[in-house]
Amino acid sequence: MAGRPDEAVMDSAGVHLVRRASELVHRTKLCLLLLQAGHDPLLLAADMAAITALIEAGEPGFRASQDLYQGVFLGEVYLAPLLGALSPAVWGFCAPRSLGIVVYTMGQPLLGHAGNAAELLQTLPQQGAAPDPDRERARIPRLSPRAGAAALDWWTRRLNDLFGVLTDPALATDGSGVYLPAKQARTLLSAEQLFRRVASIQAAHRDGHARRVLLFTVLDTLERLTGKNITELGSAEYARERLGEMTAAIPAEAAEVLLPGAERAVEALEELPLGFFRARQLGETTVDVPDKHGGTRSVELDRAAAEYLKVLRNATHGHGGKTEADIRLTAALLAQHDGRIPHDLGLLGYLYLLDLLARTDELAHRIYGGGRA
Repeated sequence: MAGRPDEAVMDSAGVHLVRRASELVHRTKLCLLLLQAGHDPLLLAADMAAITALIEAGEPGFRASQDLYQGVFLGEVYLAPLLGALSPAVWGFCAPRSLGIVVYTMGQPLLGHAGNAAELLQTLPQQGAAPDPDRERARIPRLSPRAGAAALDWWTRRLNDLFGVLTDPALATDGSGVYLPAKQARTLLSAEQLFRRVASIQAAHRDGHARRVLLFTVLDTLERLTGKNITELGSAEYARERLGEMTAAIPAEAAEVLLPGAERAVEALEELPLGFFRARQLGETTVDVPDKHGGTRSVELDRAAAEYLKVLRNATHGHGGKTEADIRLTAALLAQHDGRIPHDLGLLGYLYLLDLLARTDELAHRIYGGGRA
């Protein structure tokens, strides 16, 4: 079967089944039940008559954060960023079933959007990627026959390791080793939020502003989970380092699916410093910004771009700052950058999600070490 002459649509297509162990639901729900038990007035008062009456009336007895943590029941939430790894191309889709998640791989990725609006809501004025399907199609990688299966195998194995960390009560403790259900609940909810929002970034190809705001929430979530702040995550040097380690660690066939989106994210982040137009015109490698003492300091372009990214993140509450120093730094960066934000910068969220999956041992250390996750 073929769409365009150069597209072998069903070349090496496949069907795969991803199964979730029933124990995972029990492990993830336990901390939420204990969280509710520590705050629910009926449970604290052991008012079994009132609890029984509510249950007999059809009211659920336990629903702490229930709708914030639905992904674990079917599991498709945790596969979504994998299926969107080649965005705006699509290489597979899934169908949750009672026996597990059926994943259909098309063998070769296809462009996931049309250049023109496909529905009336898409006619609303938005600023997204340049509508050039031919250019996007040219960037779609050609996959080897085993690439899809290898990527799915790598991803599910890393998910298994991730849930091993997230649901281990021995890690969600205070400095004295006492189990804290609220700490484990926050970590689980943050992880699901991360997966959902990365998938939303991948789907928001037409709306660059929505994509950017989602990226900022992802970077904030990553700071809570990993301890890395936005200026570190916004450094092209750091992002390139993470990509290099993943390139060396991920098997070559799996990397055909997993890494192109991460590579595009790093390339976009490396473009961001080019927006300092005067420095670019003069061939300079630094920009001057105010320091905390009323003077100025020279900052390398990579660091300045990371600071600029932080300014944009803070601007989700309105441009400005909480302190006079913040206000002066914001003004200096806004004055020296042309405001052009590469569309693929949103994929930075995917890069760091991939990095989190590749290094679940570090996440365990972060939680075990008494961090604020």
